[in-house]
Amino acid sequence: MQRNHRHRALRRAAVAALIVAGCVFSLSSLALPVPPPNGGGWLIYTYYAKNESGQDVVVGMRYQGGCPGPQPHNSGVTTSRFTYQYVSCGQN
Repeated sequence: MQRNHRHRALRRAAVAALIVAGCVFSLSSLALPVPPPNGGGWLIYTYYAKNESGQDVVVGMRYQGGCPGPQPHNSGVTTSRFTYQYVSCGQN
């Protein structure tokens, strides 16, 4: 009888540990990158969607940060599928 209780306690502890690990992983995947500070460059998001033939196409872009000179305009739509890149001021 005591062995059965120990087995249940270990199973509960294992399930609890898996739930906690899943929550931590989920929260870390929601973290977005931070734009460069004090006009040090741009953080550029490029958003994608599938077209009729199943290929990825760019459907939107967003810019965060800043550099001296002309400022780009956000365009298109945002989706859950995106990439990002850092670009320093003066870099093409």
